[in-house]
Amino acid sequence: MKLLITVGRRMSLLLNDLLDLSQLRESNIQLKLQSLHIQSAAPGVVDMLGPKVHSLYNW
Repeated sequence: MKLLITVGRRMSLLLNDLLDLSQLRESNIQLKLQSLHIQSAAPGVVDMLGPKVHSLYNW
């Protein structure tokens, strides 16, 4: 059951990303530059990419 929930969430995120990409291509979304505090963003990026790095390098 846990696997089904995980797969469902991943599929939902993928679908949202595809919809965003489609809207970007059609110029329905405009991106705005703004400052970013890297200290607040870095932990989220590490959490998101960590499992992929572990699987690639068998850590």
